[in-house]
Amino acid sequence: LLIVFMITAPLLTNAVKHGDASPVTCAMNATREGAVIEIVNGGRLPAGFEIARTPAGMFGLGLVRALLPRRNAALAFEQRGETVCARVDLHAQALRRAQD
Repeated sequence: LLIVFMITAPLLTNAVKHGDASPVTCAMNATREGAVIEIVNGGRLPAGFEIARTPAGMFGLGLVRALLPRRNAALAFEQRGETVCARVDLHAQALRRAQD
């Protein structure tokens, strides 16, 4: 689906750009209920980082926020030891609307 690519591409670019030159992994799990995408890379989130404070825009995380459906989708970042995980939850309704 195009929406999955359009959301995943800038997240992967961000992981490579801001990671500490460690491998980047991307995994997607799709079911009838929706899809979960996780992108993990080495590094640390900036102190006080909150994705909600990133304004929607044309590039990077701002683009991802702008593309995500307001309902039935979520974007979160989590520090996991020495890695950062970006997680996108897309409920089935968000995927169906993207196909219309």
